[in-house]
Amino acid sequence: MFGKLRPYLAKAHRAQQDGACSAELLVLRPRAIDAGFLLYCLLSAPWVSLIDSSTFGSKMPRANWEFIGHQILPVPSMPEQRAIADFLDSETERIDALVAKKQRLIELLQEKRTALISHAVTKGLDPDAPMKDSGIEWFGRIPEHWPVVRLGHFARVHNGSTPSREDTAYWLDGTVPWLASTKVNEDRVTSPSELISETALRECSLTLMPAGSVIIGLVGQGRTRGMAALLGIEATINQNMAAIIPRRRIMGRYLQYQLESMYIPIRESGRGANQAALNCELVADLHLPSPPPAEQVAIARFLDERTEAIRALVDKTRRSIDLLGESRSALITAAVTGQIDVGAQ
Repeated sequence: MFGKLRPYLAKAHRAQQDGACSAELLVLRPRAIDAGFLLYCLLSAPWVSLIDSSTFGSKMPRANWEFIGHQILPVPSMPEQRAIADFLDSETERIDALVAKKQRLIELLQEKRTALISHAVTKGLDPDAPMKDSGIEWFGRIPEHWPVVRLGHFARVHNGSTPSREDTAYWLDGTVPWLASTKVNEDRVTSPSELISETALRECSLTLMPAGSVIIGLVGQGRTRGMAALLGIEATINQNMAAIIPRRRIMGRYLQYQLESMYIPIRESGRGANQAALNCELVADLHLPSPPPAEQVAIARFLDERTEAIRALVDKTRRSIDLLGESRSALITAAVTGQIDVGAQ
């Protein structure tokens, strides 16, 4: 599991039972070498770097068995090999346990963030406010003075397009920001995916969306569909997302938080037999609570402050996971190259 976290940790696994595998895997059957020691040799930094440098193929780089099979490994005595493997089993298990605890902490922090946002955008900041039934299951009860309004009543929803890659006039020396749909995974978009030309802006059914708009993913089987981000720059967008341009009575940052709290029901509203997708009409038809503008500003500021504190703690925890991964890799390398003496048992 640890190997999935960071790219500097190689994907090598010691099989615990007989079985079959696909042609995408290289199988090593140890002879006159301890299997555990061999595994850690393959996970050592010099070996990983060597294999990485030998891979070929642009879309899915792969290693060559002939190259790997002709590499030379420093092999100590069998008792030393087993001692090193036992030592690393113990130490990496300890590190992996710490990583698992930190990953759980990140999950709890993310759950706390989700709950915080959901409560603020459906209950408000005044615990004594009179409440009413919203009439929508996932909102439940909301402040009595908040109407539930169709999004299209106070915002315009626009789609975009991708200029043809075959026409260099659309992309060469571009000056106009253009966003790919992966940008919806950012909290606040402050830089473009690419730049397109003024010619593309005129000829490719594109509109510059103003800063303060909210972009939302329309397609995708992963997290992208339904994800929303605040547009911090003026930019055009591709056809796989929509831009929601607020009119009066709606603040972009508040709207982003509101859409984040509605992520699951928004995703589930997608249509299509082969691949569920949203469209501008579905987005415009979303119904959501609409606090007075002053309350939207207060809620957005409150959530900015609280979620920033959570984000900082998540970032700190992720950095500590990175450091543990680096320590794990360094320990493996030192042990299999004889830089530390673990003693034969």
